[in-house]
Amino acid sequence: MSNRNLGNFLIETKNVEILHQPKTNIANRLIHEAANADPAFTKVKILSAYTSLAGVEIFAAVLKKLFLKNKSTEIRISVGIDRKRSSFDALDKLLQLKGMFSGLQIYIVNDNRVNYTFHPKVYVFESPSQARLFIGSSNLTKTGLSSNYEILTTFSVELQNCANDSYNNFISSIESYFNSTAKGWVKELTYDLLMELDKGGLLERRVSKSKIDKSSSKLFGRGQTKAIKTKVKFSSPVLKKRRSKNPQVALQLTKWDTDPRHSETQIPKDVLNNAFFPKNNLTLIFPNRTKKQAKLSHYTYHSRIYNKEILDYFNPQEGDVLIITRISQSKFSIQLVKKNKIRPGLLNKLNKRKGKGKKWGWL
Repeated sequence: MSNRNLGNFLIETKNVEILHQPKTNIANRLIHEAANADPAFTKVKILSAYTSLAGVEIFAAVLKKLFLKNKSTEIRISVGIDRKRSSFDALDKLLQLKGMFSGLQIYIVNDNRVNYTFHPKVYVFESPSQARLFIGSSNLTKTGLSSNYEILTTFSVELQNCANDSYNNFISSIESYFNSTAKGWVKELTYDLLMELDKGGLLERRVSKSKIDKSSSKLFGRGQTKAIKTKVKFSSPVLKKRRSKNPQVALQLTKWDTDPRHSETQIPKDVLNNAFFPKNNLTLIFPNRTKKQAKLSHYTYHSRIYNKEILDYFNPQEGDVLIITRISQSKFSIQLVKKNKIRPGLLNKLNKRKGKGKKWGWL
């Protein structure tokens, strides 16, 4: 941006404020802006040097206000992972929110050159007529948005006047952070990339001090449930005798499905296209006739069943086969076949269909 454009940009801004936290709570201000914008914001761009789970959970409230006013809002979030400051749980939560809000996209910036650190903190909210910007020191973390000593400058820009060109120049200057690059220093966040970053030791991880899941979230079917050590094995003769007329699908579990950090099972898109699952919650019936509620979240290419009890009850391993039988529109029974008990005929059915790295098939 030239000095001339920068000068015009600063002169034409309106309602310039300096926000000093903790006196001013940044999170509350962002929520207020999202809820009261008139007209509603249609585009949002966020840059943060790093992020935390608590910070993402706070920002989820902003997302809800944005999409409540405009369901087609486009939101782009780009965060850095330098110095191992962004957490695995935060990025995992962002991907969960992406499944809930179709207009949300997340990007990771990782410039691995020495002495190059991704460090901006920018929040841009744009409507057709006006843009509201927050630029300062607050990262997408709980402390950055609520309790740290932070300073942000916030101002609005009328997009119909001469500042429009300068504003567009500024947006163009940060646009590269919201597009995957050929050399890979900016990548769109996917679950595969998340696991790759985690395996490479590039993300912050918290070591759990308890085997009890203390999450109070009802959304993803978790609660204060102690891990059940029961291991249920199914022999092939038992499964051969079962002749169910209800529709069934068999899924060979991947490493992701069996990781207790996720508490979920991925479902290929083709299963969804056959209207096998409902759109929202479902009831899972375990072999001991225990019934558990689960959350089904839909993504672009697949879906996920969120239910911690699947892992607690079955203790599955990579390569095991989960068989799901639809009993009614919202009730499903589940069984597990250990990989050393899988019949050749079942494997043949699974080999016929693949989706998102998962072998599966109708039974």
